[in-house]
Amino acid sequence: MFPSNPSLCSELWNCLDQLPYPLRYRLYDTWRDGSHVINTNTTNKSTVAATTSKSERSAISSMALRVGIMGVADKPLERIQTEIQTGIEARYVLKRVSKENFRDMGKRLAKAAHSQPLIVFAIVFGQIESYDNLIGLMVDSFKNLTRLSLDTMGYCVLQILGGGGRDGDVIHRDKMKADGINATQWMLSLEQFTGSFWKKFPEVELRGILNFLISRLQAGETAELGVLKYLLSTAGGADSGAGGGSTQLSRVQLEGRAGSQLLKRETSSFGIVDKVNKKTAKKLRDVLLQRDIGLPMLVLLSQVRSKVLYDDGKSKKIIIKLLGFRRDHCHEVLGLLVPFLTIPPEDEQEESNILLKYAELLPGSLKELVEVYKLENAMVWMLARPLVRAAFVAAMKIRDELEEEDAGEVAKSEIDQMKAIEKAMPEALLPWMPSSSIFCKDVLSESIRNTTGSIT
Repeated sequence: MFPSNPSLCSELWNCLDQLPYPLRYRLYDTWRDGSHVINTNTTNKSTVAATTSKSERSAISSMALRVGIMGVADKPLERIQTEIQTGIEARYVLKRVSKENFRDMGKRLAKAAHSQPLIVFAIVFGQIESYDNLIGLMVDSFKNLTRLSLDTMGYCVLQILGGGGRDGDVIHRDKMKADGINATQWMLSLEQFTGSFWKKFPEVELRGILNFLISRLQAGETAELGVLKYLLSTAGGADSGAGGGSTQLSRVQLEGRAGSQLLKRETSSFGIVDKVNKKTAKKLRDVLLQRDIGLPMLVLLSQVRSKVLYDDGKSKKIIIKLLGFRRDHCHEVLGLLVPFLTIPPEDEQEESNILLKYAELLPGSLKELVEVYKLENAMVWMLARPLVRAAFVAAMKIRDELEEEDAGEVAKSEIDQMKAIEKAMPEALLPWMPSSSIFCKDVLSESIRNTTGSIT
């Protein structure tokens, strides 16, 4: 009824924006699948015939027969007609889009997506899965889309990954090649598109796709970790070389690991440094620092990394190379995630706030990570090391400030000095201060000593 009405889309989004994203996605499911009862005697077939060509009428007829037009149908005939017309327009635009005219074609694509975004995006994904050189052009052309269309794009990405809906055809698509190591072409294109899309549009809902990745990790699956990797490296601006092994780095890149974030990016990318969208990085970090998302992500990645080497008994033949790759892939993504959550842009105040949020995200002690979450000692220290370092630096800073205040007075004993430091230390960092009683008790506990051996 309203083929191109951005004002109506904006008003509709103002209502949908008040709903939580799971409910919105269920509404999109209904929008996509339909579920309407129509009466064939009241359908205005003459109007459809007068406004469509012969080929379009043939397509409408076949679509109508497929959904069962005799009696009860999933969609009314007028809606099928609109979807087909939108699909024809979207294909027309995508066949002619290029680097020279993508702005004009992007406006036409956005106009077509106002009424049927799900149809347009299904065709767009069909193109970029085969031609990954279109990803940049498509993302740039989406700037003319409405907020409703952008939100449905997040739903479509989740749908293609297999994280929603009632259709099973998408879920059973192979995401890995026959060797089990390399991702298929459509999966690689989707990973790149996901990172580029959220880098350009950080306001789009992120929790849906992150919760889907958590559910896949709970099932022990690692095929979708590439999506998280591209989100962190492309959208979040994380150093893509941070999670790799030292054997993959040259001498210059390896020495660059000891420098600042800028030096790390320059040495890992051979001098080519992409601009980091600070707004996108902050939004992604804020979502990942939520306890219901960040903690399960860190714990599950650590657990899957440890358990992936053990055969589950379902496969008859164990491929050592495949198991090693899955373990390395988990470690690489974890090596990106932890620095991303603990090393913000060069801003001292922002760094302090992020480390406090990270401290609130993790459990309160090393012992709990080992005994409750069953993590290996290497993973425990990998997660805790940023907090131990931050607590040590904060303790040294507090000690220097106390010494300046007490200049000319009688020197305090070490015990009194330590009590003063613990009193001034932020509560979230206190369990991670190396000299605190809580930290020492955890390190000397039997469960930690039995798993760590040596903490050095």
